Amino acid sequence: MSVLNRLYYVFRTHVLRTLDQFSMRYRNVSIGKGTWVGRGTVIRGNVKIGRDCYIGPYCIITRFSRIGNHVFIAPFFLSTNDNRMAYHRRGHGTNLRGVTIGDHVRIAGHVMTLPGVRIGEGAIVGAYSLVTKDVEPYTLVYGIPAKKHKDRHGFLEEKILPRFR
Repeated sequence: MSVLNRLYYVFRTHVLRTLDQFSMRYRNVSIGKGTWVGRGTVIRGNVKIGRDCYIGPYCIITRFSRIGNHVFIAPFFLSTNDNRMAYHRRGHGTNLRGVTIGDHVRIAGHVMTLPGVRIGEGAIVGAYSLVTKDVEPYTLVYGIPAKKHKDRHGFLEEKILPRFR
């Protein structure tokens, strides 16, 4: 194998693979041991993420957010932190409040949370939901806006594997 072929092989197998799994993290981001962050995910500054979490690809976690331990977040999750959400409004960027997610929370794909929302421990948020209010611990919410629903299928009582406790 020639030198050029070797360089190309190293570039293709190591550099391109690293770029493909690119995710952006800003300053003051704390990520716990065993947490996996998917490619294309953006984590803004002043964020704390607990241990043994899974954050799917293409999520956006905004500043001042707190994520507990053993949390599952599916792809395309969006947290917001600015009540004024438009650059042309007076006071934009002055009243930032992040999202707080408790331990053992499961969030399905394409979920959006409004600023300052708290998702309680063990809660489940269904796909394509818009979380506008705080979610109580061990409840199932879904819809636009997300509302509490009865857990008819026993999702809240599923056993969690020992590694993820």
